[in-house]
Amino acid sequence: MDLSQLIYISRATSPPTREELAEIVAQSKPNNWRQSITGLLLYGRGHYLQLLEGPLLEVAELYTRISRDPRHDQVLPLLLQPATRRLFPEWKMGVLNLDAGPVEDSKRLPLLMRAIYERQDPTRHAGMLALDLIRAFVDRKHDSGR
Repeated sequence: MDLSQLIYISRATSPPTREELAEIVAQSKPNNWRQSITGLLLYGRGHYLQLLEGPLLEVAELYTRISRDPRHDQVLPLLLQPATRRLFPEWKMGVLNLDAGPVEDSKRLPLLMRAIYERQDPTRHAGMLALDLIRAFVDRKHDSGR
């Protein structure tokens, strides 16, 4: 299988409620299951950061749908790369609402977003920074659950 990872950022056209985030996840899980897509959606202070994993064609098609979704504005791909393994093999759609956690967490995503948008030059470096941010949140979540 041509396993790929794609990371994008976007701004929410209006901040979702916790219920709306839960609805996004509920709708996405069965679709992602059918397409062999896994990943994680981070939301914080009006911004989304998502990592999608799966077959290249399916990931690209999902990204195209997301980029046309009226809930997203300024959708920007940061990283598209082949992968040898999934970071989230069990997560058809994981979600972390950073606004529901410590204030320091909710600030990290907007700071990354501002740096990327102000630079107007998304690079692989920005994608790797986003991937590091995703890994940090996931590692901490797993550590706190032990």
